[in-house]
Amino acid sequence: MKLMRKYRIWFVILAVIAAVADQTVKHLTGAATDQVLIPGVFSLTYAENTGISFSMFSDGNLLLTLITSLIACGVIAYTFIGRPGALCQCALGMIAGGAAGNIIDRISCGYVHDMIRFDFISFPVFNVADSFIVTGAVILAFCVIFGKDDRERKGVAK
Repeated sequence: MKLMRKYRIWFVILAVIAAVADQTVKHLTGAATDQVLIPGVFSLTYAENTGISFSMFSDGNLLLTLITSLIACGVIAYTFIGRPGALCQCALGMIAGGAAGNIIDRISCGYVHDMIRFDFISFPVFNVADSFIVTGAVILAFCVIFGKDDRERKGVAK
């Protein structure tokens, strides 16, 4: 049981880091438009996203806030009721923190503030929370597909 509590701290730490980093970057960039950081590679562009990834389902803010909140609650519940190992806890923390960052925007502004743009490819503008969510999802998929969870390697029963 102590081992599970130790893993949960990583969930909490990464969730807080993700949400705080996202909100901090959003606060620091504000309504910055087209600030080129690395010419031809990376820019900051202010965008208001009322939808989800890639602006799909625009203008469904209330429904999206509800769905995102339910998913975040499910992630948190699984973290504390289930028995995921350390790597899985980290992934879930990243997803929950990223979701929290975007939920804060949806509730306070009615949209999600996006600002990161890659200039060398045609890709939608995104934010720090999105980066945490996607990275967490990739790590979680790795854990699920390949069974790379600390608890399995250490022989802890599922």
